[in-house]
Amino acid sequence: MSDARKGEEVEVEVRGLTLRGVRWGSGEDPPVLALHGWLDNCAGFEAVGRGLEGLQVVALDLAGHGRSDWRSRDGAYHFVDYVADVMEALRVLGWEEYGLLGHSMGGAVSSLVGAVQPEGLKRVVLIDAIGPRSTPAMASPQVLRQALEEERGLSAKRGVSSESVRGIAERLAAARGDVSAEKLMGMAARASEPDGEGGVRFCFDPRLQGTSRVRFVEEQVRAYLGALEVPVLLVRPRQGWPVSEDQVKGRIDRIRDLKLVEIEGGHHVHVSDPERVLEVIGPFLNELKEA
Repeated sequence: MSDARKGEEVEVEVRGLTLRGVRWGSGEDPPVLALHGWLDNCAGFEAVGRGLEGLQVVALDLAGHGRSDWRSRDGAYHFVDYVADVMEALRVLGWEEYGLLGHSMGGAVSSLVGAVQPEGLKRVVLIDAIGPRSTPAMASPQVLRQALEEERGLSAKRGVSSESVRGIAERLAAARGDVSAEKLMGMAARASEPDGEGGVRFCFDPRLQGTSRVRFVEEQVRAYLGALEVPVLLVRPRQGWPVSEDQVKGRIDRIRDLKLVEIEGGHHVHVSDPERVLEVIGPFLNELKEA
């Protein structure tokens, strides 16, 4: 394996924050921006990033995750702010043409980025994701109330500690339920820091665990998906995140150029079985080399 495929740390200054991540491949290769899911980090793309030969894969820790900066004390983690962060990161990276690869929440972010900033975007890969979570309009007051109540407690919360990174990996595995602690060691290392007492603790912003103050309604989500103008590959693991099939069908029908592939695996199949995922997404993203 070349040194470039072993990965190198990168930093991008975005809207007053430093987003940190890893690049696999040469800066001369066609680029792909990889975006992780909620409470994950960019290390979850390590095997996939190494395996996409001939492509430059940059995976970023979204704000509050991994080694990236937290939002300010008076800030909050609104979903649409991730969209703004990614759009600014793409501007700073200066790529003229690129692809997006998103898992779960990162896939939802990718969907909206592609809808509102199509310039330069050539391909989108969504792994167990098709747009952000939606809520019926009548539930909005209760959602906001719950979010504000949760924020009071989360702002003072500290990360859970463990004796070792292995312990952090075991906690991650228990929470996810579809991937082993061994496969999560890289993510655990990036999700933890010394706790000052000989152990380590989670270093993600505890405020990430709260309910979003505002969610989209379903009609809005479908409008964004309908605005995607580039080829989209949706990878659905058969044991993935439980969602309404009626909702999924309604969203799929809005995407004008969609290829749907179902594979065996759970929600984190790109971590538990990256070879299976690479078999599907590799040929699709390799089209960037011909662009």
